[in-house]
Amino acid sequence: MISLNNDPTEELGSLHAGGQAKYIVELGKNLLFHNFKILLITLGDGIKGTHHEIAPGFDVYRVMRMDGRPYGYDFKVSEISSIFDQCKQLIATFESNITVIFSFYWISGLLGLKLKNHLSVPHVIKFCSLGLYKQSAMEQADLTERVSSERHICHNCEAIVATTNVEKRTLVEQYGAPEEIVRVIAGGIDLTLFNTR
Repeated sequence: MISLNNDPTEELGSLHAGGQAKYIVELGKNLLFHNFKILLITLGDGIKGTHHEIAPGFDVYRVMRMDGRPYGYDFKVSEISSIFDQCKQLIATFESNITVIFSFYWISGLLGLKLKNHLSVPHVIKFCSLGLYKQSAMEQADLTERVSSERHICHNCEAIVATTNVEKRTLVEQYGAPEEIVRVIAGGIDLTLFNTR
């Protein structure tokens, strides 16, 4: 699993830790019941250690940006190459074979494509948000590189997880994703935390 734009172990509600972070952790925990081992790659901040165990068989490893800073909105696509080099070294020490890559958000997807080609394994992406939506909501937002990258990922992965039918339609009609690879899986709700009382 790849989550470059947030460290899912951060406290929920902090700058880059919201619903996506919770989703990734809970998905990983549930995949353990299906005999997966999870290697989650995220960006470090120079303060936390490079390794964190969420549960037995579910490990988080933190790689670093060249300048040592944590993820921020100033993150550039050109930084993916140095992160990819770190990931290759990390994966070489991982005791289980990597059988699938699951990326979250577009910058993670770009790294996922590089690792997919390196390892010759399938790549799954969940965008979590789409640049076209953000662009239509924000005047003068220049998201050309992001939207172009999202399109590239759509045409070079084996599966896409959409949260709604509207998102699926956008991916197929506006991004050109093959309809047969897009699956709608609605976000789950933990009823032990949230209820109607």
